[in-house]
Amino acid sequence: MQTETNTLSQVIQWACSARGGNNFWGRVMNGCGRKEAPGLGTAGVTITRDGRYLMLWDPDFFESISVQTRIIIVVHEAAHLALSHLERGIAFRSRHPAKPSILRQLHQLLNIAQDFAVNDIAIRPMLNTKEFEHAADGILFPENAPYNFPTGLSADEYLALLLQKCEKDNYDPAKQETDENGMPLDIDIGIALPQNGDGNGEGQSSQGKSPVNVAPDWLKEIRRPLLHAPLDWQKIMDTMTDSEIERLRNNAKTEVKNIVRKAAEQTLKGRGTIPESLQAYIDALLAEPTVPWKEILHNLLRSSVSSKLAESTAWPHVGLLAVSDDQGLEPYPGMQKDFEFFVSVAIDTSGSVSDADFIDFMTEIKGLLKAHTSVSARIMFYDAAIQREFTLDHDDEVEYHCTRYGYGGTNFCPPFRRLLGIDTDNDWEKSAEKITGQVPRSDLFVHLTDGYAPVHASEGGPMPELTPPCPCIWVLTESGKEDPHMYGTVVHISQGE
Repeated sequence: MQTETNTLSQVIQWACSARGGNNFWGRVMNGCGRKEAPGLGTAGVTITRDGRYLMLWDPDFFESISVQTRIIIVVHEAAHLALSHLERGIAFRSRHPAKPSILRQLHQLLNIAQDFAVNDIAIRPMLNTKEFEHAADGILFPENAPYNFPTGLSADEYLALLLQKCEKDNYDPAKQETDENGMPLDIDIGIALPQNGDGNGEGQSSQGKSPVNVAPDWLKEIRRPLLHAPLDWQKIMDTMTDSEIERLRNNAKTEVKNIVRKAAEQTLKGRGTIPESLQAYIDALLAEPTVPWKEILHNLLRSSVSSKLAESTAWPHVGLLAVSDDQGLEPYPGMQKDFEFFVSVAIDTSGSVSDADFIDFMTEIKGLLKAHTSVSARIMFYDAAIQREFTLDHDDEVEYHCTRYGYGGTNFCPPFRRLLGIDTDNDWEKSAEKITGQVPRSDLFVHLTDGYAPVHASEGGPMPELTPPCPCIWVLTESGKEDPHMYGTVVHISQGE
């Protein structure tokens, strides 16, 4: 049996050396703890109860595979770590409370989506080199049939595409029962009858037993192990309280920042290169917002909640009407809605906005979402038209949405019309992604731009005809152009000393 010194460590040392290209991924894995796990039969990154990352590896397994495959596995696992995929798994569990079998099933789709993202961003460049050109067998890429997904997306975006594909095939993964090992029960306890029109992928079994929700063949195929068998690190959370899980997630998030920061610094110091496709993610992960969002939102939230409370007292509590006269009880407040603070955000991605400015914008969005637990947002990327629209919750990771769209001319009007609900097809890029469902009424509109486009309607801008129906903040780049017709508050992003 070979030891770590001449197997796993050899791979990491090679990757960090000039011969291995001073590889960023190797340096990421070098910052992660490592532990031999004889009999594991695989290798992979797991997470400990206190939020520490740990590479578990089976020496016999490493000895049985080629050097090229060892390197691919190390890079694959390092990418999972650097992209915060384990931490995202913790957040996924927190946002989807369900019984263990359902969570395991949904987590399988998340794991597949994360492998799509990792192989796309980290493994694909390796296969374009002569040393690894014959190592592509068995590696799953998003563009492969039958998935045919676009490249360059985040794990969250691939998860959304996988769920859409399941829906088209009349399969609901949330209804798929699994065994104690998390494997789907796609066994033929009864053959599902043809659809009866309810569209949920279920039918009464031929033996009169419970409905069977059978996964499509393409999903059964990609459930097979990709580069490694999944490590069931989620089991450590089964005995943890919600507060312990949140602390675990925060510790994991802090550690991955430290690992990525150190790996990036060492790579650049050694005159290595960081993958271009990863640079925006790293910048957003390590950057800190400069706009005082907590202070701004404190005042806005206070006035918004007061307004919503006043609105809720407009109708009495029906259950108190009968006793209000006899017992002197006021039949107020009535039904109060959840005081979620919903923000609409427009992000200028036109050609005059640099990639560094775009990262600053995304960093400010991260600060906005973290300013209060009740904040969620609808994000619009636009240049001369809206390029993409999506929503983010308080605990979503902004770094996963740093794929830029645009680089064209600038027109402030489309996002303002969208906010007012009067947008037309002319306000959208033809292939734009958009929210199809209804979004809540906006409590705040945040517009991030360099300011270089007409603001007043006389010059083709949105003001005052398209004045937002809520408070508005214009967030400009440090050298951004102010205009006296900008409605609301104007702040600049500070780059510091």
